[in-house]
Parts: sequence; C-alpha cells; structure tokens
Amino acid sequence: MRMEDEGVILGYGVVLADKASTISRNQAYFIIKHTSGADCAEIWRQISHFRNILEGHSVFGEYDLI
Repeated sequence: MRMEDEGVILGYGVVLADKASTISRNQAYFIIKHTSGADCAEIWRQISHFRNILEGHSVFGEYDLI
C-alpha cells in the first residue's frame, strides 16, 4: 500500500491468452523484498486478507517472501 501511496507502483495489469487456450486455474507469483524493519509476518498480515492470495512462503536470500 505504501508504494502505491508514494507513487512507486502506478498500476497493475493482466494480459490473458485467448479463452480457448487458457487453463481453468491461473497462477501469479509476487517476489517481495522488505525494508525498514518490516518482516514477513507483518507483510503477510497486510496481504493475506485478499481472497485470491492463497499462500505465502518466507524464503532466504536476496528476496524475503513469495
């Protein structure tokens, strides 16, 4: 939400294939790198209420949450 408020993220878009070629289940993945003391649990609390977000995974390395 903060990145939208600060104008870093200006919008989102989806490009779908022809209806005949789509499978019934679509998937999307977001790779998140948190800063300023945030942690995966806090990020999960902020995004998990969206009905289409089914799971989140904390990872080690350059990124923090998928």
